[in-house]
Amino acid sequence: MAELSETILSFRDTWNENFAHPFNWTYTGKGLAEKVVRRFCQWVSLEPDTLKQKYLHKQLRLMINLTRAYWDQVPERQWRDLQGVLADHQDYLERCMADSRETETARATLLRRLKGSL
Repeated sequence: MAELSETILSFRDTWNENFAHPFNWTYTGKGLAEKVVRRFCQWVSLEPDTLKQKYLHKQLRLMINLTRAYWDQVPERQWRDLQGVLADHQDYLERCMADSRETETARATLLRRLKGSL
């Protein structure tokens, strides 16, 4: 055990002396909201068997929050794609909601926000 401890401490010391450096964050987040909406559309379009109601609910809430905070940062065509995916895959989404009133309310809220803004 002492040998393992010495090896780990030696690695730490070598790393700190020769490799460690301050991290300079340069990512601004530009394009992230669009990417999230696009991936959600792709994901729902695939209709995966593993989709759980709880996860769907979280994703719908995320989409609602994106419409509120990042509407102008996502191209209109992407919002229209989302609206279309929600309509085209309505039966699938309803099966995934597992009679959850909360998740259905989130889906309905998102659709109203999209319809009112597009």
